[in-house]
Amino acid sequence: MDRNRQVNKVVHFLLTLLIMFVASIAPAQALLKGGTWQD
Repeated sequence: MDRNRQVNKVVHFLLTLLIMFVASIAPAQALLKGGTWQD
């Protein structure tokens, strides 16, 4: 049970990192496609 809780914490942490990564990449890709800051 204790080990399972640790695994859940790690999975939750990785999921949070992934969400933050995607959330920061999405606007960057939108900017690149829009070309608003390439001038």
